[in-house]
Amino acid sequence: REIGNLSRAVEIDFSENSLIGQIPTELTKITGLQLLYLFSNNFTGVIPDELTSLKNLSKLDLSINYFNGSIPIGFQYLTNLSKFQLFSNSLEGSIPQGLGVYSSIWLIDLSENSLSGRIPRHLCQNSNLNFLNLGSNQLTGNIPTGILNCKTLVQLRLVGNKLRGSFPLSLCKLVNLSAVELDQNEFSGPIPPEIGSCGRLQRLHLSYNGFTSELPREISNLSLLVTFNVSSNFLFGKIPPEIFSCKELERLDLSHNNFVDALPDEVGTLSQLELLKLSENNLSGTIPVSLGKLLRLTELQMGGNSFSGSIPAELGTLSSLQIALNLSYNNLSGNIPYELGSLDLLE
Repeated sequence: REIGNLSRAVEIDFSENSLIGQIPTELTKITGLQLLYLFSNNFTGVIPDELTSLKNLSKLDLSINYFNGSIPIGFQYLTNLSKFQLFSNSLEGSIPQGLGVYSSIWLIDLSENSLSGRIPRHLCQNSNLNFLNLGSNQLTGNIPTGILNCKTLVQLRLVGNKLRGSFPLSLCKLVNLSAVELDQNEFSGPIPPEIGSCGRLQRLHLSYNGFTSELPREISNLSLLVTFNVSSNFLFGKIPPEIFSCKELERLDLSHNNFVDALPDEVGTLSQLELLKLSENNLSGTIPVSLGKLLRLTELQMGGNSFSGSIPAELGTLSSLQIALNLSYNNLSGNIPYELGSLDLLE
């Protein structure tokens, strides 16, 4: 409790220790405190309302602890607050709806809690928000317009909530956006061709939703795309060969949809690809021999389709395969190529 005697302290960082108990309210005596990092400890109890009296507080990180209760509403009135991280706790209740109104906050991470209610509308009111992660909560409703029009936004992570609505077209106008992660929600409708306007996107994750459409060819415009996951939706039609113009792709997951027809030979041009999942679709035709060019591939999942013909011997050149080579539940015939015996990393 003597910590309150550090009256001139500006920064306190006790992160990554094994500290226990509750946050001492005596911290509020340090009126000039600008930074408080207590992340990755074993703190328990509620986050004290008294912390919201630290008017100079700019950076707060209480993540990876065992805090419960609600987020004190007074945090929304801290005018200097720029970095606000409370992820990996057991917090519940709603996010203070005025958060972002009084401060130019640029980073918010409240993921991995049990927060409910709607996403606050004003998080980007002062046009400074760069990183927003509200994943793994129980948030409902739509993504508010204030977020969709946030021109400074770089990463939007809303995985594992109960959000709904169609894919927000306004996101495609955010020129700085590099990551969109909307997996495991209740979004529906088509994936719009406007997605091709997000020229800086590196991560596009839309899995486990209710999207229903063909894959737009305009995805080929996403030249920086590294990971693309649309698994477990209701997408249909042919896999557009244009998607294989995204030469930076390292992880591509189109599994558990309703894609039909042949897998385009162009798949073999993705020289950076490490993961390819196409399982549980209605793909047919032969397995492209061009897959043998994907020398960085560690996992290949093609089970549960209607591929026919023989297993290409060229798959034996995939020496990096170590997680899986799954061709089960297809219509393949002929012998197993002896070349597959050289895949030493497969267990």
